[in-house]
Amino acid sequence: MYVSFYVRKEGKYWRGIAQFKVNEKWVQRSVMTNVPCNATDNTGKRKAKQYTQTWFNSLNIAKVQSSNKSSNHVLWEYLTKWYESKVLSNNIEETTMNGYELYIKYVRHYFQNKTVEESTPDDVEGFISYLRDEQQLSPNTVKKAYNVLKAGFKHAVASRIIDWSPCEPVATPKQISVLPNPLDEPSRRVLIARLNDIELTQEVVATWIAYYTGMRRGEVCGLRWGDIQLAGTTKVMHVRRSVGVGRKGTYVKSTKTNKDRVVPVPPELAKLLNDRRTKILEECLNAGVAFSPDLYVCGYPDGRYLNPHNLTHWWTAHSKEWGLVGTQNHRPTFHDLRHTYATVAVRALNIKTAQDILGHSDISMTMRYADTDLSQIVDAAGAMDKALSAPSGDVVKLDNASNW
Repeated sequence: MYVSFYVRKEGKYWRGIAQFKVNEKWVQRSVMTNVPCNATDNTGKRKAKQYTQTWFNSLNIAKVQSSNKSSNHVLWEYLTKWYESKVLSNNIEETTMNGYELYIKYVRHYFQNKTVEESTPDDVEGFISYLRDEQQLSPNTVKKAYNVLKAGFKHAVASRIIDWSPCEPVATPKQISVLPNPLDEPSRRVLIARLNDIELTQEVVATWIAYYTGMRRGEVCGLRWGDIQLAGTTKVMHVRRSVGVGRKGTYVKSTKTNKDRVVPVPPELAKLLNDRRTKILEECLNAGVAFSPDLYVCGYPDGRYLNPHNLTHWWTAHSKEWGLVGTQNHRPTFHDLRHTYATVAVRALNIKTAQDILGHSDISMTMRYADTDLSQIVDAAGAMDKALSAPSGDVVKLDNASNW
C-alpha cells in the first residue's frame, strides 16, 4: 500500500498526516507529534515526518479501513453546491458567484472527476502551475482561484469529510498589487469637453455622476430621484442601493458594504441633474405616465434602470473614440472614473471624509490613492532645497549631530 506523509505546523508542534487509498478512495489520518516547531524555519520537520511514519506503522490498518466512510464527493461538484448554498443564504452576492463559477470551471478542467477525499497537496501544486503556465492567468487571478479551492477544502474539513486540507502544506500564490488607473489631467479635460458636446442621455448622465461623486457603476444605475436633494444649500445624494449583474440578469441589491452613505453634489453636477430632471419630466408627459421619485435618474419613464452592461459598452466605445488614457498608460474603464475622483479627493479633503464619501470599509483602501505622484516628487525638490540650505547658501548646522 502506497502512503504519502506530510507534516504541517500547528501551534507549538508539528502535526503529521498520512494519506493512503482504501477501496480506490483516498483516506487521511493525522497525529499531533511531540516535535516542537517555530514560525521562522522548518526545524524539526524531518523528525516530525519520521514520527508520523512510526506512528502510522503502529496502526491497525484493517481497523482504519473498516472505519473509513465511503463517499463520492467529486471536487468541482462539491464546490459548486457549497457556493450555491452560500448564495441562497445571502452569504455572498450573485455577482461574486459569477467569478467563483469561472474558477470552479478551472477546477473541473484540471481535477476532472477527482474527489475531495482523493485530492493531495501535489494536486494543489499542479493546479497552481496549470493556471499560471498553461492558462497563463495573471498572478491575481491565480490567487483568487486558489482561494476558492482552499475555502472549499476548509469547509470539507469542517464538515468532517476529510481530516485535513491538502492546501495546508502549499504556499499561497503571490499576488501583485494593481495600481489604480485614474484619468490623467489632459484626458479629464477631453472627457469634460466631449460630454458637454453631446446629448444628455442616460449614459452621459451616468458618466457625469461617476466623475463628480466617485460612485460605483451599479450605484449610479441604482440611483433614484428620491435619493437626491438639490433644494437649498445642502445638495447631496443618498447612496442606498446598487444594480448587480447576476447569473440570470441584473437585479437591485444593497451597496457593496451594505451601508447607506451620503455624497456631496457639486454645483456643476447639480445643474446637469436639474437639466436631466426637466428632460425626464418631458419624457413622462409624452409617455402619459406620472413622474415618481422612485424613477431611476439614469433610467426610463417606464421604471426601468440603465443596464450596467449597456453603460460599460457605451463607455468602452466612447473612451476609445476620444483617446482617453489613465495614469498607468492604458485605456480607463468606467470604474476608473471612481479612481479619478478618489485620487483627487484624498488630496483635496480630509482623509476620513474621503473614506466616508467613497464608502470604503477600511481607511487603508482610501490611502491607496494618497501615494505621491511624479509631479509631487518634483515639487518637493524646491521645498527640500529651502529646508536643507541656509539663507546665505551655507548648510544649516545640526546640533548634537554626533548623538544621532
